[in-house]
Amino acid sequence: MTCTESPKCRTRRVMRTVALALVLLAFPATWIVAEIVNRDRIEPGPGVIDLPSFAQNMGAPTAAYVLTINGRTYTELIGHRASFPSVPSGPPAYVFDDRGKLLAFTFDDGDDPGYLERWRSGQRHKMTPANVTQLLGVPLTGPGVASGP
Repeated sequence: MTCTESPKCRTRRVMRTVALALVLLAFPATWIVAEIVNRDRIEPGPGVIDLPSFAQNMGAPTAAYVLTINGRTYTELIGHRASFPSVPSGPPAYVFDDRGKLLAFTFDDGDDPGYLERWRSGQRHKMTPANVTQLLGVPLTGPGVASGP
């Protein structure tokens, strides 16, 4: 009796096939779970409706900008990038009107042409850390922080 015909060999072959399938399925499952966790961390929940609730629920942004579009002023806050294994082309971004109300949000400002067209079509000036602290009550964090008072 050859090994391919013995029940013991067939059982081993089935076990190896099942183990390989489980390993191969673990990679996409891990990625999907990580994407869900990242989205939950980045997406503003129903309680995030304005600048104070953003500061309370989302923490400090990594950068902040004043946008001027068609004569109107907006505040754009840049959030923390998604963590591995996500590979976004840009960070999340949140736009608030002149009263501090949340108007727009994108998970990835580098992969959202509608966001870029709507919110990056005018002037964009980086806010200083002091301006952001005054606006939000929390300091900026991250490498994209402008220096100055």
